[in-house]
Amino acid sequence: MSKIQRRRFDAQFKHDVLQLVHETNRKISDIAKDLGVHPELLYRWKSEQKADPEHAFPGKRRMKLDEEYVRRLECELTQACQECDILRKALAYFSVFSRFSLILLQLLITFRCHREVLTLAKVE
Repeated sequence: MSKIQRRRFDAQFKHDVLQLVHETNRKISDIAKDLGVHPELLYRWKSEQKADPEHAFPGKRRMKLDEEYVRRLECELTQACQECDILRKALAYFSVFSRFSLILLQLLITFRCHREVLTLAKVE
């Protein structure tokens, strides 16, 4: 039993097909039949282009600007949380300090974590 491979279309092909749809008086279903694709695919491409004509069809492994920005912020937040966890573990490890030193170190860790979160929130 062979696997059916999914066909991929580049952005230029999609733009050309949508231009053909706009310039001719033919039905989308007829054009889709000639190209050997499902008509729903052409309707989806049309709605994607209508929603965001400038950034439609970003391509393989490319994200839209907003998605990329959110992904970068999530990575920064994950890194900040990991740093806070490391500092908390260090606090537990060095718990032989006097009570005053522990309170001071805990305040430092809390301030650092809150500062990271506030910085990320301010950027949004």
